[in-house]
Amino acid sequence: MSDPLDFAGLLVARICHDFAGAVGALTSGAELLLDEPDPELRAEFARMMGETAAGLGGRLKLIRLAFGGALDGPAVPTAELAATLRDGLGESICKVEAMADAGSSLPRPQARVLAALTMVAATACAEVRARAALVAFGPGGLDAHASQCTIGPAVRAALAGESAPTSSALAPAAYAARAAAACGLLIAVEEQPGLLRFRLLPIAPR
Repeated sequence: MSDPLDFAGLLVARICHDFAGAVGALTSGAELLLDEPDPELRAEFARMMGETAAGLGGRLKLIRLAFGGALDGPAVPTAELAATLRDGLGESICKVEAMADAGSSLPRPQARVLAALTMVAATACAEVRARAALVAFGPGGLDAHASQCTIGPAVRAALAGESAPTSSALAPAAYAARAAAACGLLIAVEEQPGLLRFRLLPIAPR
């Protein structure tokens, strides 16, 4: 178990990393917009800034669900969770679909675990440039379908709660493990060619 302050610092560092690129792009876009006299180029810069801002807002909503506030709270409708994951990841990186009735809901602690796991899966897909990835989630976990999508031993150990995170890249996996344990679940990892599966299983009583 890592020191809570160290773990919080790693998690915040990961969040800052996620936002840094988009904020930098908005800053550069604003500077170009101020200096560009051509109306057509100004309109193009404004369009690109709008897309970047929308992506940033979606990412913020996903991070707030995964890591923000108290673990307990009202249930999250399946359709809302799907939209949050979709907007937070961006469909150019990952398609999202629900393996549950659109009218159903998930307990908030479980939805938070799924949100954190989706970030882990999307990172694994991005690392092998699997841009046509699909993430399908349900009450029992989620599947990431993409060629060569895999996780390394450090991420696997973090998801199992076997080791404290040593870098900001491992923080979401370690958080998912702790959030799952808090609601009586453990994360089982299955890997097959083209499939990365995270299953949420009840912790067996000792």
